[in-house]
Amino acid sequence: MASVTEINSKLRELKSRREKHSPQDTSAELSIILAKLMADCDDIAGAMISSTDGHAQAQMLASELDYNRFAAMSSALLALSDTLINETQQGDTKNILLESESGNIFILHAGNQLLLTVFSKPESSLGMSLAYARKAAEEILRMDIELP
Repeated sequence: MASVTEINSKLRELKSRREKHSPQDTSAELSIILAKLMADCDDIAGAMISSTDGHAQAQMLASELDYNRFAAMSSALLALSDTLINETQQGDTKNILLESESGNIFILHAGNQLLLTVFSKPESSLGMSLAYARKAAEEILRMDIELP
């Protein structure tokens, strides 16, 4: 795996030459953010960025996981949670947390059209994993990506 310094360098390079997002550049930038997230936080076992309509944009998941299914399920869960929060007039959804014996899953908004799904290890620190996930979601938001 690349070092954090190499990942940051690649991210700066892509940002500096970006005037318009090509789909390839966008995918590369999103992949770099995921690599940085996983390099920075040992508690994270996998992560994925998908569109709010359920299409995977970038992923770093175990090979046995179907990222297309997870993108669709993450999108559906976040949309349902947004509706629930809206109907109960609780403000805006910050994130969804699913806890299990085998680890946790966080789903966060990462801009208007993207969401971040993070899979943490069973022994992970809930607060630390969520803090790193939020930082990555903010970085994705700052990219200001507009999907077709």
